[in-house]
Amino acid sequence: MTRKILILCAWMILCAAAVSAQMVTPVKWSVDSRMTSDTDGEILFSASIEEGWHLYGLSLPDGGPKPTSVTYDRLDGVELVGELTPSVAPIEKVDMVFHLKLNWWEGDVTLVQKFRLTGDKGYALAGTITYQGCNDGSCIPPTREPFDVTSQGYVADAAEEVAAEKQAASVTPVAGASQADDSKWWEPLVFPVSDGT
Repeated sequence: MTRKILILCAWMILCAAAVSAQMVTPVKWSVDSRMTSDTDGEILFSASIEEGWHLYGLSLPDGGPKPTSVTYDRLDGVELVGELTPSVAPIEKVDMVFHLKLNWWEGDVTLVQKFRLTGDKGYALAGTITYQGCNDGSCIPPTREPFDVTSQGYVADAAEEVAAEKQAASVTPVAGASQADDSKWWEPLVFPVSDGT
């Protein structure tokens, strides 16, 4: 019995190691903003790229990997000015994984998006960075990285505050309400037996 337990423990440790080895994150993002004048500023999307990996550029041909892009779900108090601009030009080469002429960054890069204030209550931005990275032999799948940037002293308008209060109220548990029983997730599924009709 003890031997079976040891074998089971060793098997579980090996499985856990295999799963953690598969979770590769060769690109790490940080997002910040800064004002460059009283009315203008920049959002800084900084990518730290692990040695041996590369991050694909902003414009790629069809049939290849996912280009790096930024989408915005929220733009409060600002309007975007111009295009997303990299701090360094990408390398352009024939990619041996996709067999296409592609562009990418092998070292750290910052993507800069300029903006202009549209009010005097500060600003708040949120959205998603979508990207893909590869090395000489493999690629990570297209990955989404959410971001949220709020200026110091940002003041939400009344409609936004009401919406936030409604959302908070909808997820606040009611006192005395029963909680979901997570143990039922682990019960085996029972499928009905077909009577042949």
